[in-house]
Amino acid sequence: MHIVETHSSASYAQSIANVNTGRRRTAVRLYRKLEMNISSTKNNHKAYRRDAQQCVLCAKYNKREYWT
Repeated sequence: MHIVETHSSASYAQSIANVNTGRRRTAVRLYRKLEMNISSTKNNHKAYRRDAQQCVLCAKYNKREYWT
């Protein structure tokens, strides 16, 4: 399940604003919190990573800063 389809528009807008203003740590924390709600299993996490390129913020952090 892709994050854009599940998180609230308010938190998404705030996350985008954080990225646009260089507030990486806050943005990453918000997305990790959202990830815990969405990806409860490894299989879900794999699908989440596969679709991450569709999301502006995910695309910024799916290499080193965000994904582990």
